[in-house]
Amino acid sequence: MPLRNDSAIDVVDTTTMKVIDRLKAPAWPHNTYVSDDGRHLYLGSMAGSRITIYDTATHKQINEIAPGDWVRPIALRRDEKLAYVALSKLHGFVVVDLKEGKTIRRVELPALPPGTVIPPYDTLTHGLALTPDERELYVTSMAGKAIYAFSVPDLKQVAKIDVGRVPNWITINPDGRLVWVSNQLDDTVSAIDSRTKKVVATIPVGHEPKRLLAVEIMTSNP
Repeated sequence: MPLRNDSAIDVVDTTTMKVIDRLKAPAWPHNTYVSDDGRHLYLGSMAGSRITIYDTATHKQINEIAPGDWVRPIALRRDEKLAYVALSKLHGFVVVDLKEGKTIRRVELPALPPGTVIPPYDTLTHGLALTPDERELYVTSMAGKAIYAFSVPDLKQVAKIDVGRVPNWITINPDGRLVWVSNQLDDTVSAIDSRTKKVVATIPVGHEPKRLLAVEIMTSNP
């Protein structure tokens, strides 16, 4: 769990719900991501402008990559070869080669109209998410009130989907059929059909929604 004001990460035992360790982190840690095999923890830091990688068994730092400006959310490939990274001041994202430790591509979303209000911390793009089959990448335009879909690996834009004001975060159903986005200033969440690229529902949820997670609930009959 990132602690922005303390430049640290707390490790929490989810059985006891107690903090069991505190890891040193670059300034303003933003988000953490665990690799598919559970062996590595990836941290993006804002003021630190770094992706820091930790060993989850030892809690030790094993690598650090500087992809550009303040690091915001990250979409991590399961094989840990590439990461798609949002940066402050960039209306788009960069592609980071995690093995080589460097940025290999910069992708910009279509230009915003003159006079567009820029969200705090120059956060033009915030949410990124790969579909479960890793064939598409969804990216928010916080200032443009839209979601963009890109094909993977060629990163060609395949759709622009208008949503609410300040789309903050994206999550995708485990089956890949629905893409969910939190519309921060509209107090809503939009559901997008990943096949048609159309909004199929907009749900009021309360004041300024940000992070969200789609999960599959398993049920069984007695």
